[in-house]
Amino acid sequence: MFADRARLIISSGFAAVMLLMLAVIVIGYTQVEQSRRATEALVTSQNHKTSLIVAMYTAVLERSVGLLRMVNMADPFQRDEEFMRLNRHATRYAVNRQALAAMLQTTEDKTFYRQQKRLTSLVQPLEQRFVDLLAQDRLDDAKALLSGELVPAQKKVLDLLDRMLAHRKVEVDKAVARARTREDETLRLLMVLVAVAAGIGFAILRVVIRKVTRAESALFAKVTLESIGDAVVTTDADGRVTSMNPEARRLLGGVDEECCGRPITEVLPFGAGSGCNCSLGSEAENAHLQPFSGECALKTATGEELYIDVSVAPIVERKEARLGSVIVFRDITERKMMEQELRANEQRFSLIMRGTNDGIWDYDLASGELYISPRWKSMLGYAEDEFADSFHKWQRLIHPNDLGQLLDAWTECMSGESHSFAVEYRMKTKDGDWKWVECRGLALLDEDGNALRLAGSHTDISRRKNSERELYWNSTHDGLTGLVNRREFERCLEEELKITRRSTAEHALMYIDLDQFKVINDTCGHVAGDELLRQVSDLLSEKFRDSDTLARLGGDEFGVLLRGCPVSKALSVANSLR
Repeated sequence: MFADRARLIISSGFAAVMLLMLAVIVIGYTQVEQSRRATEALVTSQNHKTSLIVAMYTAVLERSVGLLRMVNMADPFQRDEEFMRLNRHATRYAVNRQALAAMLQTTEDKTFYRQQKRLTSLVQPLEQRFVDLLAQDRLDDAKALLSGELVPAQKKVLDLLDRMLAHRKVEVDKAVARARTREDETLRLLMVLVAVAAGIGFAILRVVIRKVTRAESALFAKVTLESIGDAVVTTDADGRVTSMNPEARRLLGGVDEECCGRPITEVLPFGAGSGCNCSLGSEAENAHLQPFSGECALKTATGEELYIDVSVAPIVERKEARLGSVIVFRDITERKMMEQELRANEQRFSLIMRGTNDGIWDYDLASGELYISPRWKSMLGYAEDEFADSFHKWQRLIHPNDLGQLLDAWTECMSGESHSFAVEYRMKTKDGDWKWVECRGLALLDEDGNALRLAGSHTDISRRKNSERELYWNSTHDGLTGLVNRREFERCLEEELKITRRSTAEHALMYIDLDQFKVINDTCGHVAGDELLRQVSDLLSEKFRDSDTLARLGGDEFGVLLRGCPVSKALSVANSLR
């Protein structure tokens, strides 16, 4: 047993070490917690600023697209609806800009804000002039204003917002760097305190070693050997077993104490029938078990084969006289099975990746790194080294009319409003063509429900889209003449009637049939009749405007919807067709 003085020294030293460790823990926890809170607050503020800038960017982009649509719209009502949408985007832009102004702190932020406000003040009068020109039906002047002044001005706004986003990333990086510096300082302080605690512990250990007897050391060693979770077997200088702990007996199949004194090669048959390169054969008997470590197969007394991680070390005295060896091993059968299953899963996933027809993408929100699979790139005609894994380049290939829905879907996933999305949009291929793809995405969340990364796939749906367009065209057009069919004509007519009830515009409806068409069919055959219908359709198409709707109602009957046409003008057109 320990002497009284030894007990007193150990108790005092233990109390001192515990107090010191408690102080280390409290100081370290306080420093780390303060650093974490400051970093979280700063990153949250920067991320909020970034989200406001992204929302402003999206609003400007949507407004630009809306202006392009307005200049190509012939219907004033559609222009009004589009103008209302533009006002909503402008409102959203103003709200986000006001929120951003309230968060300005640095000189750079205020400079960016003043530049953005100045550019916005330049764009607004141009947009108002553009809308006024459209209201006056001065399309040529509106187009000239759009291409000459308005689009370049809006591009400057977008470029400035891009620079603001880049500035936000730099600010976040600086904040992270400052946080890391504080963490390094905390770590250095903790290391100093731990070194002091280690010094005190080492001094106590030296005192304890002098006071503890060999008997107590042997007892402690025995208790440790019995309690350790690894299997331990010791041998003498002749390679015969001298002891083994309970874990070793359990792994070997419940062998009893009679195994002591037997050669180690009989007790531990390593590598039996498994092609293992670990050996305890003649080399062990003649050289007292040479030191080695590795993974081996072990056949137990019950015939069960286990995989074990084994290490052999000599037991020597100070004069290097070898007293025996100690063999430590643990059961790694379950780990081996998991490794095999993992390799099988990796091979399966690799095979699926090579065999699937979809492109795979993975975006790490924390690092901003994007992975794009080779199939994703080849779908657009690019080789592996021709397309950089860049989200900005990805966006540039998306059709301007489709970009908004993808950005909205990404924003919803990153903000936690949804956990997955599926959108369809057009992408420009390497040859300059547009290809329809379906993008599916899934958000990977942390314990707090925040998105860590987004991953998904790209599926080529061009064939399906072409089929849909072809089916829609066949359902709304006459197959012989290529004109609108009766059902589509009636739908257009009903839609125009609803609009007319809310306006004073005049429209005309005209029905046309061919005289003596039956005689042509009976005398010349249906082939000649069909050709006549096609030629008549071509002639009639030349007589009407693009805004009018010409349809074949059936047989030799045609219908025409003349939009914005007074009765007198309609009579004149009808008489010209006789």
